[in-house]
Amino acid sequence: MLDRRNFLKTTALLGAGAGFVPYFASNPVQAWADPNNRLRMACIGVGSMGRLDMRFFNDLVDIVAVCDVDEDYGLASVLKCGFGRKKGDEVIVPDTYTDYRKVLERQDIDCVMIATPDHWHTKIAVEALQAGKHVFCEKPLTLTLEEDLIIRKAAEKYGKVFQVGTMQRCFQNQFQLAALIVRSGYLGKIEKVTVDIGGGPTSPAIPKAEVPASLNWDMWLGQAPKVDYIADAYVPAAGWEYRTSPRPAHSRGHFQFRWWYEYSGGKFTDWGAHHIDIALWALNRQTIGTGPVSIDGTDAKHPVPYKD
Repeated sequence: MLDRRNFLKTTALLGAGAGFVPYFASNPVQAWADPNNRLRMACIGVGSMGRLDMRFFNDLVDIVAVCDVDEDYGLASVLKCGFGRKKGDEVIVPDTYTDYRKVLERQDIDCVMIATPDHWHTKIAVEALQAGKHVFCEKPLTLTLEEDLIIRKAAEKYGKVFQVGTMQRCFQNQFQLAALIVRSGYLGKIEKVTVDIGGGPTSPAIPKAEVPASLNWDMWLGQAPKVDYIADAYVPAAGWEYRTSPRPAHSRGHFQFRWWYEYSGGKFTDWGAHHIDIALWALNRQTIGTGPVSIDGTDAKHPVPYKD
């Protein structure tokens, strides 16, 4: 596997591009308008959020392939949940893969949805664009500004539609309404915006565990440091996760990846990507290339002290 540094060096050769816009590259996709010429989508990363996204795409596109490094938690749950749009009398059952590169080799796939852990986003997104696919990628798009620029250049170079999937923009109308109220001037001049995302979760010590037979742990880690798999007791599925098998209450993998800095940015990227985005959207402050690129923190004053 490439480590992050070498990957960034190799993909930085994509070339410059200045026309990328925050949520869409300017290239129309018309196949959705014709029921007989629907987009054919592959979904890469079909854990909890991937399956939730698939629920929204299921009536809009033909989901013809799904890919996950866990054949039980991901792939088996997708098939058991009945994904696949009914087309006349034919039910489309997606092909299953454990290696996203095999998916990108298919010439009959128009677009991909990426809902992997965050540390995989940049590599898969760039390779999907290089393979001629349009891309819908879950938030947060990247973990660094450098990775963001790599994706921008790739989207511009290959001329494909690229959307960052933020549920508060995509399908939660109350946030659109709130942004409209602010932009309309109804609240007057906005002097200050405070975004509260709270603290990250904690857990007891998580024991080393045997890697599930269905999970390719080395592939899950990818370019991240090689570490042992850790997990504690399994818990039932939550309804929104569209999952048929239980998952650990605490672990390094699956849903809990977002609390480990090797793979994500904790609460700041997990929920900050939502709420800070909405604040900037409401203020219409989304111009590319403006604003700070570094932030200094201050000690928070909590009404109830946190204990290590």
